[in-house]
Amino acid sequence: MPAFSKLFSVFKCCSTEMNLKRTDEISIKSVPEEMQSSIKHLAYSISSLLETFQIKGDYFSLGPLSHIVCSELENISHQLKKTYSSKASMVIVDRLLDLAGPLSQSYETMMDKILLAFPHLPGHVFDVGVPMNCLASCKSASVFGRPLLAPGCIAHKNHSFEENALNAILFKKPREVLIEVNRNLAECAAREGIKLELSSRLTPEVIKQRILQFKSKPKSILNLNGLFQQVLAIVQALEYSSSNSLDSLSALEKALLEYLTTSPEEVLNYIMQMISEKEEMNYKMEEILTFLAFFYMLSGETNISNESAMQATLMEEFFQDKNMNELMALFIDEEQIETDDFVLNAVRTLFDVFKRLGTIRKRLKRYLTLFKSTNPAFPASYNPLLKQLLNDIFDPAIAEIPDIEFHSVGLRDYIKTGFSLFMNVAKPQPRDNPVIFLIVLGGVTPSEIKLVQDINNQKKGNQIILGSTHILAPKDVLKDLGLVVKELMNEEYEDEDL
Repeated sequence: MPAFSKLFSVFKCCSTEMNLKRTDEISIKSVPEEMQSSIKHLAYSISSLLETFQIKGDYFSLGPLSHIVCSELENISHQLKKTYSSKASMVIVDRLLDLAGPLSQSYETMMDKILLAFPHLPGHVFDVGVPMNCLASCKSASVFGRPLLAPGCIAHKNHSFEENALNAILFKKPREVLIEVNRNLAECAAREGIKLELSSRLTPEVIKQRILQFKSKPKSILNLNGLFQQVLAIVQALEYSSSNSLDSLSALEKALLEYLTTSPEEVLNYIMQMISEKEEMNYKMEEILTFLAFFYMLSGETNISNESAMQATLMEEFFQDKNMNELMALFIDEEQIETDDFVLNAVRTLFDVFKRLGTIRKRLKRYLTLFKSTNPAFPASYNPLLKQLLNDIFDPAIAEIPDIEFHSVGLRDYIKTGFSLFMNVAKPQPRDNPVIFLIVLGGVTPSEIKLVQDINNQKKGNQIILGSTHILAPKDVLKDLGLVVKELMNEEYEDEDL
């Protein structure tokens, strides 16, 4: 849902959470007026979508913002008073209940790597701009400082080759993607009468050279331009990944998870060691700060004995390294970067934001933790909220999920919900309907897209349709968390001026 990418960004969701009026009954009046308009806009859009398909929705929410959206959907359904024979479940989830996933630097899917390597196309929240210089005849990529070539993209499905490549990008690991696109290129070459050397070991550079062989037949480039754009995105993303040592970040994240099994203090010691060794080990400060945010969102810890030492280490790094100004600008206004007091206050505020967002799950009963370390024989791991939720939804042994709230629409639903309070009557569950719309307010990750697809393949009786407002990478979340810090800092200094 690109139209809602800014209205329900991680920053907007965080800002709403920080300013939410805590009462016994959370309603649309509990949020700022700007967010009230966004919620109504989204609710009417979802209702219109269901009405177009002539489907009656059963609404389920997980999280305070989702509760308000579902309440609005409930009100709209009462006003419309339309009944349809087909039904679908609409499960709406707050992104803020699991910010660890978007901050993870494991980068398991091909789409993860593509999002890191390329900028989004203007106005897009999913597709990216792919440089196509290597296939062009012109020697220069720009004229008078302006791009000469339009970028390619990955969203092509005009024929089976493009559809296979797009599915591989979304649902397969990088090595499997290389094998898939190599098979497609070999088949296309055979059709076009181009002889490819197929005995070489499969690498991004080899795939690139095979594409260049098609330049001898310009018409083949026209016929297969969509596939070539996708393949070049894969090749260049893997080259970017290799040159920036992205695979090593996954190993560092696994080590962080193992330290968390010991104690949160060990994790902060590990991150402080990374800062001290960043020159020798070629760590980037942005990556280290992402690990720090990931740890707080994952653990929900608020009382760590060496947190002051961690803050001091971070402040010292910012003060001593003048190359940190670009990173500091994420959460400090540029005109205030040189002011020591602002930097000190910003770092403290940053940690406060980490802790406040990391503890949101404490209101839940079943989904308190995203960290799995139950068996010493298996390594500790991140356990995504969506994975836990979907496993519970399809588990017949679980009659009711306490953290999911059902919003009754019709009289029958209302009576059924009421009777369940004092009689042995089961409330409606998302799995009761053949189609489940899963909407995540604030964005989803490529790994979550793959997760839902994997579950879809297993559950033949139900179909899950995943929808969201954005596709997230760690840099997006870190930027939005920085905006939250800036907003809180500005509010604080405005109050002091008053």
